[in-house]
Order: sequence, then structure tokens, then C-alpha cells
Amino acid sequence: GHLLEKEARRLLVTKFQVELGSTVIPDGEVPYFAASLDAIDKKHTQVFEIKCGAKAYEMVASKREVPSYYYGQLQHILMITQLDKIIYAAYRPYSQLLTLEIGRNDSYIARLRDTEEKFADFQEKYSSLGIKIAISTRDRREYDFDLEKGDFDLGILIYEKFNQLLLKNLDLLKNIDLLIIDELQMIGDSSRGQILELAFLKV
Repeated sequence: GHLLEKEARRLLVTKFQVELGSTVIPDGEVPYFAASLDAIDKKHTQVFEIKCGAKAYEMVASKREVPSYYYGQLQHILMITQLDKIIYAAYRPYSQLLTLEIGRNDSYIARLRDTEEKFADFQEKYSSLGIKIAISTRDRREYDFDLEKGDFDLGILIYEKFNQLLLKNLDLLKNIDLLIIDELQMIGDSSRGQILELAFLKV
């Protein structure tokens, strides 16, 4: 994977005529937020996310779309970099480098930042009391196993991950005493409402 990413970065340099490097940059507002960048130019005006998996490549080649499970990651990068767009690059050996330009979604980013800030706030207030707090978003997957097993006291999840967890283990609901749905009006959203509705049907 690392070697393919390096080759994809070289092709991006040629295609976009920029010098690129990989780095980790912190958020300008919250110090403990950060983004790991596959490629960014020296002036920090162009950012790229590289995927070298077969499934990701096929999605771009056949539908000219970014796989939905990467959308949150791209918006997270735009949140941290404060840029208006990101280039999503899909690459496979002996195949053409494919790129898509993805724009900034401010409403999604606002919800993403709110989720991260809530998690950080709860961690600071309650973890010292022995309350286990877990978060699950497209970018934060380190607690997914604990959530699947019901090994948590308080969970903060985006709709998509909540629905995904219920698909894997519907019995998870037996261990939940209280479920709070924030921004219920999102059920009418054209892009995310259906997923929220599917999660509701399982409850």
C-alpha cells in the first residue's frame, strides 16, 4: 500500500504540476484535532487523498463517485485544512490514475466538529469517574470493536455508523438504556435521511 501511494503521489505531481509531500497538520481551532494528509502542496493550497484499493478504484472508474465510506474522511481533511476542495485520487498498478474533485460541505463539517467536540468534552468530564466513552464516525474507528460488543457506558455515533453497528449486532440494543437522536430533522435530508430512517426501523 505504501509503495502504491508513493507511485500515485508521483503521478499526481506530474498531472497537477505541483510539489507534494505527506504530513500531519493540527486543527486551527482545537489543538487535539488533526489530519493525516497523503499529499499537500508546499503552499497548502491543494490537498489530495490517495486510495489504492481495488474496490475504491472500481467505484471511481465505473461511476465517477467516491465510495460513501470515504466521504467523512474527505470532509474531515477539509475541516482541518480549511480548504474548499480536495482531490480524491484512485490508483491501481498498471492502471490510469483517476481523480475527482470533492467540494467542502459546511453543514456536514459543522456536525462532524460538533461530534468530535462533544466526545472530547465528555472524555474530560467523565472518564476520570470510570465512565467508558466511545465514539464512532467514518474517521474514528478505534472504538468500533467495543461498541459492537456493548463494552461502553456512553456512545457518540454518526447515523451511518449507528446503522452499520446494528446490522452487525442488533442485540446491541438490549444493552442500551437511553437513545438520544440529535437533529432529528435530518431524516428529511436527501443524502442521509434514508440511513437514519433505516436505523430507526431497527430500534
